[in-house]
Amino acid sequence: MAQPLSRPPLVTRPRVEEPRSHGGRFRAAYIGLGAVFWIAVALLAVVLLSGRVHSSGSWSAWQPPSASRVAMATEIADHVAPRYHLAPGGGQLVAVQAQGPVIQKVPLADVAIRGASGTNQDIHVDSASNSIVYVLCGLGTRCAISKGKASVARARLLRREALELALYTFKYDKGVDSVIALIPPPPDKNINWSLYFRRSDFESELKHPLTHTLPAARKLNPTSLGASEQGTVERLTRPRWFTSQFQQLQDGNAILVLDPLITAG
Repeated sequence: MAQPLSRPPLVTRPRVEEPRSHGGRFRAAYIGLGAVFWIAVALLAVVLLSGRVHSSGSWSAWQPPSASRVAMATEIADHVAPRYHLAPGGGQLVAVQAQGPVIQKVPLADVAIRGASGTNQDIHVDSASNSIVYVLCGLGTRCAISKGKASVARARLLRREALELALYTFKYDKGVDSVIALIPPPPDKNINWSLYFRRSDFESELKHPLTHTLPAARKLNPTSLGASEQGTVERLTRPRWFTSQFQQLQDGNAILVLDPLITAG
């Protein structure tokens, strides 16, 4: 009965062969798992990079250098303004100055927007503490554009410029809640025009590259906007286009009062 225990097969059989076989399978399994792991890592990196590109890096081909709020807004103005012209091959449409919520050295405290009724009973007030003001000046009297002929197309081009300034500002300065653009009215009208943009109204435009909203950077003039681009400018700027006036408060600060623009031209 003890003889089977002394038989040599259990001793002399090459016991290393089976472990080697399992070892090879384990190594293959580990290699396979490693490949899957690194493929997953690569795919994750692509997804993350893709998200990063769409959220910030490739939103625009150009972006302002990091700087203080007004310095960054000035960089944006200096980048945008030279591309807007009075006519094909003509001079620059307007000069653009960027500043904080200050008007003629008086702090701007609030923005008051009258409703469509135009009465004081329907007024919405926003704080201007986190605003950037862009002054678009044609260098004529009261910043009017002294050259060329006032037209609907030129007013639309001014609004496109203001819109582009606002979009760049909202995208690259997360602390700005609103942008006020003071644009020149026709020379013969004794009124003031302002565009008032709130960040909250442009969430969709800030999630997609700038070219999804406005065509790629190029030289622009009143006749260069296609029908689709004109429609975009009208949709995004006309509801935010006002006649405006500054009023000084008892505490020495100023308030910008905006009234809906009834006629445009």
